[in-house]
Amino acid sequence: MPPPAAESKHAERFFINVLWNWFAVGVNLFIGFYLTRYLIRKLTDEEYGVWLLAFSFIEYILLFDLGFRSAIVNFVSNFRVQKDIPGMNEVLSTAMAYFLGIASLAILLSLTLAGQGYKLFKITPGNRGNLSFLLMIVGFIWAGSIVSGIFQASLEAYQAFGICNKIMVGTALVRSLCCLIVLSLGYGLKPLGLCTLVAQMSGWLMMYLAFRRMLPELKIGRSFVRAARWKQMARYGISSVFSNTGTLFLNQGPPLLVGHYVSATASGYYGLPFRLLNYMVDVIARIGFVTAPKTAELWAQGKREQIGRLGTCLNRYCFALFLPPSIFLFIYGHDVLTKWLGKPEFVAQCAPLLPVFTIAVSLAVSAQFNSSSMLFGMAKHGMFAVSVILESICALVGMAFVLPRYGIFGGACVASALMIANRGLVTPLIVCRALPYNYFRYMSAIYVRPLLCGLPVAALAYWLHMSWLPGQTIIQLMVAAIVVIASGLLLALAFSVEADHRIMVRDMILKRIGR
Repeated sequence: MPPPAAESKHAERFFINVLWNWFAVGVNLFIGFYLTRYLIRKLTDEEYGVWLLAFSFIEYILLFDLGFRSAIVNFVSNFRVQKDIPGMNEVLSTAMAYFLGIASLAILLSLTLAGQGYKLFKITPGNRGNLSFLLMIVGFIWAGSIVSGIFQASLEAYQAFGICNKIMVGTALVRSLCCLIVLSLGYGLKPLGLCTLVAQMSGWLMMYLAFRRMLPELKIGRSFVRAARWKQMARYGISSVFSNTGTLFLNQGPPLLVGHYVSATASGYYGLPFRLLNYMVDVIARIGFVTAPKTAELWAQGKREQIGRLGTCLNRYCFALFLPPSIFLFIYGHDVLTKWLGKPEFVAQCAPLLPVFTIAVSLAVSAQFNSSSMLFGMAKHGMFAVSVILESICALVGMAFVLPRYGIFGGACVASALMIANRGLVTPLIVCRALPYNYFRYMSAIYVRPLLCGLPVAALAYWLHMSWLPGQTIIQLMVAAIVVIASGLLLALAFSVEADHRIMVRDMILKRIGR
């Protein structure tokens, strides 16, 4: 067992990596808040739906890598602990050879899909050309992201999250600035797509340069390509393929189904509330990015007890962090959308979906995202992959039945119920069997304290909404958000965070300011 000083140092490093990820999330949240609002106001409802439909295909890049990206993080993390540079070179070179072929296939597929893709959705003739052009752009983004993912995954395996997040923030700023200029000049969807591609290209270049500068000892070349290494990575990645495929269909399948069974306009209505919550989920996901390589490192060292404590603490902290803003959105969601968007028809369609998604995402995603990241770090994600595939099949079949009959609200209810059942209940069960760990102890350690802290916060939010701060103005919404979220975070800090972790953060802050 490491001495307390060493353990504290590792915990501090983990926390600093999380802070870097949160910095990127904060910038993306700020950008997304204003850019999405500007898009909705400058584009027609159908144009925004077409934009959302086209870029719903972006995440389908996960289908192409066959789990190799997660394999890179896992293998490089393990080889780093073992100081095996030749092994890392084989991993990166083999992945590069494979990804270059896949990138070519991605471009070919997108060019084929672009010409006929509009036939899958209910789109007026005037926007069919826009969709076709955006689908071609998506193909080039697929290809570049596949190759660039090798460099980002390597940096993450070395836990260089500060560098990765600086690059992602810079890319997001370039993309947003270009899009704002294009929209302000009165241009439409095609120039917006080109701006996105150019911004992504700048990010890929910066990621490569950062990789070469920080990790010069690692080399990528044809002489390091090994068929045996490819098979090892493929065996690890096959479970990742199923997991990524299931997650992909769960995240991007519903808007596509809405576009097919209802309309492209309705796809925009369905996608906005989920996207709003995803900005908040990104806070949790960025912790998961740190959790996976850290878990791989602990697993390689045989420290299962520390992995169990890592899981209970991180999931509880994430749930406690996510709960106060979720409570605010649950109570004030309609008012927020009204003041944010300024389009009554858009708000009328979106607002009923927000409480449904808020409950599901809070319980299933924020409280258990790190559980899935731990399974990837331990290379025990096979059963998780199966469960996600089953969830995605049930969700897509259920929504295909519900959407024509009950509309987008019925579809949101189906997706949310399955999310809670699988990712909220089944995923932690898989983790507990892999460690092993007592399931009820694990679940109670995650949920009980944040929920008890959330009850008075929910009562406070409801009382404020019914009395002093009904949310009729932006000032009222800002004050209500500050009061509700600050109250929730203070209670969480007092009752949900372990005492030694509070002391660690306090000491780290004091050290940083020079005391």
